[in-house]
Amino acid sequence: RLILSNNEGIGDAGAIYLAPSLSNNEKLHHLHLMNCAIGDEGVAALASGLVPNRHLRTLDLHKNNITEKGAVSIAKLLQCSHHLEDLKLGSNSIGDQGLRLCCAAIRKNHADKLRCLGLSANGISEYPNALPPRSSDADRCCNQVGPVRFGGAREGA
Repeated sequence: RLILSNNEGIGDAGAIYLAPSLSNNEKLHHLHLMNCAIGDEGVAALASGLVPNRHLRTLDLHKNNITEKGAVSIAKLLQCSHHLEDLKLGSNSIGDQGLRLCCAAIRKNHADKLRCLGLSANGISEYPNALPPRSSDADRCCNQVGPVRFGGAREGA
């Protein structure tokens, strides 16, 4: 478990520096980078570094500077990852298009391990076209991912 959260000095440069060490890391199961000022460039490097990783279960990128452009990189990771169980992307700015990209990747991958995709405070519409109608008990993304948190729920705590 590597917890680097609340370290805004990391930014894109730190994420780019960290990324190559993630590919073949067999010991790292949980990576927490909440509130580290990581933007699209940094998340692109992290996603590339994590594509070959078969051991990471949790990736917390809550409260960074990830936009729709960064969601393209996240979608590529989701398309390849068969081991990721919990992805926290809340309090970024991926928007509806970023959500659509992630859902399309999940559908294509049949990501059966992914249980939770945290999306609170991301500028996502109430009913984006990528999602089925909301159920009263839990929102589901692409009918494959467990609780998708849009808002209200506190993520990254």
